[in-house]
Amino acid sequence: MVGTTNGAAIDFAEFRQAWRVLLLAIAGVMISINAALLYGFGVLVIPLQAQFGWDRPALQAAISFLFGGAVIGLQLVGWLNLRYGIKRVTVVSLLTMALGYLATTQIGGSVWTLYAAFFLLPIVGMGALAVTWTQLLAL
Repeated sequence: MVGTTNGAAIDFAEFRQAWRVLLLAIAGVMISINAALLYGFGVLVIPLQAQFGWDRPALQAAISFLFGGAVIGLQLVGWLNLRYGIKRVTVVSLLTMALGYLATTQIGGSVWTLYAAFFLLPIVGMGALAVTWTQLLAL
């Protein structure tokens, strides 16, 4: 036991034992589809607008498709993690997420291809959504 807070002793034994899991969960949340696309999308709006001629409201609607895909992905990943294990589901999801990002570079002139990409990315990368890292920490 180390230190006290409000007269209660603080025990760092659990942290010393599982600090690597905590760092993995932090890194996982940082690379998750929702975090990466949601917070990184703002810098892409002007280049996408210039390249494809899409207006900003149409581009911003892609975020709604991102969360729609996440709703489905979150439902599936909990079940898949329990059935096949977190490690297996996460590794497959990270690989398919990378392929999904690669496929996103091939979007065409229709804004609907962007919507489809934003809808499908959280589904194919479901193992990297926050629910996986939360479940890992809880275990």
